[in-house]
Amino acid sequence: MEVYEMKLKVKLKKDIFLKDIPTYITRFMDMNLSANPPLLYLMLILEYLYKQYTFDAFYPIEEDKIYKKDKIYSFRVRTISQKIANYFLDTLMFFENKDIQGLTLNIRVVEKKLIEKLYTITPILMKTDEGYWRYSMTFEEFEKRLKINCLKKYLYFTQKGDDIAVDSELLKKLGEDKSDDLDLFTNIKFINRMPVPIVYKGRKLVGDKVELQVANNERAQDIAHMLLGTGLLENCARGCGFLNFKTYE
Repeated sequence: MEVYEMKLKVKLKKDIFLKDIPTYITRFMDMNLSANPPLLYLMLILEYLYKQYTFDAFYPIEEDKIYKKDKIYSFRVRTISQKIANYFLDTLMFFENKDIQGLTLNIRVVEKKLIEKLYTITPILMKTDEGYWRYSMTFEEFEKRLKINCLKKYLYFTQKGDDIAVDSELLKKLGEDKSDDLDLFTNIKFINRMPVPIVYKGRKLVGDKVELQVANNERAQDIAHMLLGTGLLENCARGCGFLNFKTYE
């Protein structure tokens, strides 16, 4: 499985507050996709139960948390799909909406190396009926659900067929019965002392920043590499769960 990373330079057409960056980038990405033929939109987005791309936030960082009109910033998009990578390569640098104008785009394949740690650039989100997971789950339950989510993504992308109905049934069975057999993360460290706010569809949610020590076995390393292109946990195509990594020397 290959991970493609694109670095897109953009110019802002308005001031954007830090908390609103995921909303504006999501809108930019979605409008880029939906402005094209419906079949292409279906192929790239709607047919997948797990999205195949993730993105971070504007750089350089603004100390006052206001990203300025007419200033140039960059953000990264990663995907495990060559089809999506090629599509973004052909379109994103030429696309603009009322908020953001694409300028240039560089692409590379992320070399697969032995990963020691994964750590979040954008907060992870775990949805529960009670809201923030700490209100209703123990750390052990959080760890198990995190592990199941990672394994489901991996099995889904490596075992899925072409029939979306079959895939829906496959997804129900994947992960839970196999997660106990997988040594995935040897340590989970929370970087944030307080919950991290996330704005999604006008709602205020909360997430976490984490550092994950990756186990040194083939399956764990394959999953960790995949997560660089898909993001960790939920809403990864909405600005959550973007990861960076540290490799063994």
